[in-house]
Amino acid sequence: SVLPLAHTYECTLGLIATIMQGPAVWYLDRPPVASVLLPAMEVVRPTIMLTVPIIIEKTYRASVKPSLEKISLYKKPLFRNLLIKVAGKKLMKKFGGRLRFFGIGGAALSADVEEFLRIAKFPYAIGYGLTETAPLLAGCHPRKTVYRSTGPAMKGVELRIAEPNAQTGEGEIQARGPNVMPGYYKDPDKTAEVFTADGWFRTG
Repeated sequence: SVLPLAHTYECTLGLIATIMQGPAVWYLDRPPVASVLLPAMEVVRPTIMLTVPIIIEKTYRASVKPSLEKISLYKKPLFRNLLIKVAGKKLMKKFGGRLRFFGIGGAALSADVEEFLRIAKFPYAIGYGLTETAPLLAGCHPRKTVYRSTGPAMKGVELRIAEPNAQTGEGEIQARGPNVMPGYYKDPDKTAEVFTADGWFRTG
């Protein structure tokens, strides 16, 4: 566990859902900077981690990418993917060597980092949600990731795009399901702002 327990993402998925399944959860006694996190990985050798994009992005940009760019063959398409796969194995070793699920949420993952993770066969998965939706709305297993996507809606969750742009298809994501909050505590005005007349939660 490397995220704040005060956040719904970590508290719900990293603590409550995890304990319900029976595994151990390991906590650091200081912030998860690289000098603390990497030695801890060698000891704990986690199988599952929940993170935010900055953790893997910093790791990639600080150590993986510079190492790859020093290799002259990396610029040749024929060797590029092979070298990325080798780098992926080294990255797995840095994270303890036993990872089977590396969850990423809380913000969008950079396209270049995701491309590296896909080619490297790193077991990442991206989720999307909010505190108001307890928290997960969409996500998938690492073997079913789709580039630049979170994956499908979770079981029991309905999602729709409100007023999509005719050219891009983009619009506000709205959600409905048993995981969506009934409203903000003692704040009916704010609650009314975030729900549509037909009961969909406006994610913003």
